[in-house]
Amino acid sequence: MSTTAIEKSRRGVAAFGKLQLDIEATLFHRQMTIREVLSFKPGDVLRLQASPGTPVDLRISNRRLAAAELMQIRGNCAVRIVPDGGSQGN
Repeated sequence: MSTTAIEKSRRGVAAFGKLQLDIEATLFHRQMTIREVLSFKPGDVLRLQASPGTPVDLRISNRRLAAAELMQIRGNCAVRIVPDGGSQGN
């Protein structure tokens, strides 16, 4: 890539660098019948079989951005970006 192309790329990033994006961490997928969904009421619980290390997809506009894993930091849930293909085991 030439210096001019790099400079143009940097200007492009600078122009869009302050745009806000909604990032979604998808932890859980489950198929349910329409009857089950329509019966939801306040207080109902959908149990997740998730713990630290559970794979998570990070998405922007329903497009997969990165692989991640669920983790816990000082009692709060978090996700760590991992190489595609699985956990780093940390």
